[in-house]
Amino acid sequence: MPILTLLYVVHVALRRVFAAVFPPQSTPEARLNHRIIFDLVFAFCFLAGVHGTNIIKIFIILALNYTFARSLGGSKIMPLVTWLFNIGVLFLNEWYDGYQFQHIHDLAAPLVFSSP
Repeated sequence: MPILTLLYVVHVALRRVFAAVFPPQSTPEARLNHRIIFDLVFAFCFLAGVHGTNIIKIFIILALNYTFARSLGGSKIMPLVTWLFNIGVLFLNEWYDGYQFQHIHDLAAPLVFSSP
């Protein structure tokens, strides 16, 4: 069975278990909020499982993108700034062979699990 099919089956099964344990209210808005909460928690757990502690760096990049978009709003320079920032992140990632936590600060070095 392909891995994405398995992931889909697990997602649907867990959503049904979640709905059985925490039944949603009867209004459509409450059911939608109930599903959004489950999907956010599932997405966070999935990202943490796939990327491990690197999820911290992903959220920092997302937060910076959000900050640029909110501060520049509807200006014409906003697409340019976000594109330049994200292309810069990609080039820096390639140049430095990723972002090592120990290069950021010595206290963050234990976040990287080294294999023997």
